[in-house]
Amino acid sequence: MDVASESLESAVSTAVEGLIPVLSKCVEPPSGEHSWQRPTPDQIQDACNAAMEYKVAVKKQEGGQGTKPSAIRYFAFLPEVDVVELVEDVLGSVATNAESNAYSNSSVGIRSFWTSLKSSSRITRRPHITITHKQNLPDQQLLWDSCMAVEAIKASPALFEFRLGTLLCDGKVMSIVVDDLRLLPPSTATSASPAAAPTRSIEKADSQTLQNAGTHLNFLEESQQQATATKAAAEKLLKDIPKALKARFHITIGTRNDDIKPFEGGKLVERWKAAGAGAKDIISVPIVEKRVVGRVRGLFG
Repeated sequence: MDVASESLESAVSTAVEGLIPVLSKCVEPPSGEHSWQRPTPDQIQDACNAAMEYKVAVKKQEGGQGTKPSAIRYFAFLPEVDVVELVEDVLGSVATNAESNAYSNSSVGIRSFWTSLKSSSRITRRPHITITHKQNLPDQQLLWDSCMAVEAIKASPALFEFRLGTLLCDGKVMSIVVDDLRLLPPSTATSASPAAAPTRSIEKADSQTLQNAGTHLNFLEESQQQATATKAAAEKLLKDIPKALKARFHITIGTRNDDIKPFEGGKLVERWKAAGAGAKDIISVPIVEKRVVGRVRGLFG
């Protein structure tokens, strides 16, 4: 674990991967569980957010310096996708369905790069689609505020859907092109209601039944209000995202070394879209109809 350069989320993921096998051998799992379960990426992110927002309830010493919690560095969509499994499937389809020698030969280069990323542990631990970064302020203040508004709605979070279109590689960085961003409709609240609607006529209803009915209706009303607020905030965010930014939406899978920064993944997408099929220095492999969902999160790392 390189705590000096890794993000908090990445460091926690590293710790989890190392601890799960040890715990499985030496410690009984929590009550009700058959085995130790790896937390999901969203659970790790929520834990990191809670840790970074925690404030110690102690009096400040006279003459001492107060400690401020780390601020959000950037906002991103966090798609629910296993990039390792996805890339393996895509490259497997290339090996099976190569249509020409040239295409088959190009796949050798991308497969070699992928093997190198895996062997050197340079695969992105938490795939994300960057929306806006703190360093872009104040120019992107409107977009930043829209992201803040969407992420702040915890009770009824907005879900977005994306299409993963093409796998790209130029020998320095590997990226996935992200297209067709859309907002998913909110789920209905009726399936999660805390109390069932009354089955008897209102004349014969007792006080407890009436109380349950009132609780049920209040819950539905609150859920509808939350869903409406979520939809409005999410639609505003989609409206505030510039077309140029949507055009280069991507997931950076990994870079060849530390000298090549993750933002090169976006530049790769821009070069590929500008050159089209004529991009000789870029290997592109289409991804067959892969749609994923994700949420907006403020990230600290």
